[in-house]
Amino acid sequence: MNLNDIAVNQLLLEFKFEEAQMMLEQAVMEKRDIQSLHNLACFYIRDTEEYYKTLPLLAEAIEKQPKHYFPFALLGEIYLRMEKYISAIRILEYALKMKDTEVVHANLAAAYFNMNNFEKAAEHYKKSATDGDFLKYAEMVSYLQLDDHDSVLKTLRKVNENDENYMGGVNVAELFAQINYFDEAIPLFEMGWREIVRSYEWVEHYVYSLIQLGRVEETADIIDQMKTETTDEIVESKVRAMDGEFIEGNIEETIMDLQHTNEKYNTLIGRILNGYRPKIFFEPYYVSQCYLYGCKVHGNKTYDEYVNM
Repeated sequence: MNLNDIAVNQLLLEFKFEEAQMMLEQAVMEKRDIQSLHNLACFYIRDTEEYYKTLPLLAEAIEKQPKHYFPFALLGEIYLRMEKYISAIRILEYALKMKDTEVVHANLAAAYFNMNNFEKAAEHYKKSATDGDFLKYAEMVSYLQLDDHDSVLKTLRKVNENDENYMGGVNVAELFAQINYFDEAIPLFEMGWREIVRSYEWVEHYVYSLIQLGRVEETADIIDQMKTETTDEIVESKVRAMDGEFIEGNIEETIMDLQHTNEKYNTLIGRILNGYRPKIFFEPYYVSQCYLYGCKVHGNKTYDEYVNM
């Protein structure tokens, strides 16, 4: 076994990170080739997120003109995480030309979304998503930014609730509500009310949908229950603080947030009747995979094996 093989397929699997790092660093000292530089960069970013260590290694690897997409995909992901979206798009587009993968499409979509290019974001999310996961949700949120309700509805009709990474009924309900399909949203909200953790972020969409259908009295009961639950959280937070479970300073912030939530519940019906409409809050996120050359667990070949295929 060579140094890379020992580090990637033995030491990392045994959670011996310091030993693995030393082994990967030794591999670079012995031979600064694309694989050794890339794998050390990959190790740094995954276990320490030290960009200042990772970027020079990737830059050196890319100067050697890799014929495989891993270094470009990883660099694009890092730029996305650093919020350098223009650079991320440039590198990820190049990676995509080398290898069409769902992960690269997903990260490219996130970069375009952050640049307010929602048409491109939807295009790439569509190529990365399954029929019911959060990337499919992101695709539909992109359509919403374009006021393309037809595409949202068409996509919603194909959502598979049995998807392994199903986005969840409440998220589907919010999308139906955004395109004014309140009759279809309500049953999903009702299921969420019974089965998942309740929070202001989605309950306000539920309340809005009920009001649009003229069911105002029901919303008062929902809001009363949410205010009671929030008040109980305030009491529990104070008790936990007395027991020393909160870091000093955090308790005041937590209680203020909960009190602010109750204030929003107090005014929610009035605000909706006066024209307020809840919006979906969505932050694009990066998607990753194992980019280590020679990782047998994830079926990755060595760099030389890829280029000689």
